[in-house]
Amino acid sequence: MWQVKSFQELDAATLFEIYKLRTRVFVVAQHRVYQEVDDVDWHARHVFLQDSQGAVLAYARVYREADIVSFGRVVVTPEARGTGLGIELVQHVLAVINSDFKGLPIEIEAQVQVESFYKRLGFTSVGAPFAFESTPHIRMQHAN
Repeated sequence: MWQVKSFQELDAATLFEIYKLRTRVFVVAQHRVYQEVDDVDWHARHVFLQDSQGAVLAYARVYREADIVSFGRVVVTPEARGTGLGIELVQHVLAVINSDFKGLPIEIEAQVQVESFYKRLGFTSVGAPFAFESTPHIRMQHAN
């Protein structure tokens, strides 16, 4: 079952599983050296799916930045990719935004390699690609 929790609602074991997946993909697999755990986690809404053993299969965080809402750290465990879980995750994220941040524009900074994935979900690219934490990204907006 999909879950949505504030940082304060996360228990230590679940937080550990979230951080384990995020660092496995964004730091180790992508060969990036950066501070993956940051202060955004404190005020984000955490959207995730766990298996029966408690391992996190899919995760994203949703947060407000001034007059927009954004989300990031969108990740599906490598073993579950290609199953539609990524689309399901973003659909849950958009439902959280519609519920908790209704009316705010949605803007994300996506890795260029997944730009087409977000386009299929109603996002449009804005501007030119840029480097963020040594990885090409693109700003994208959603017509909510």
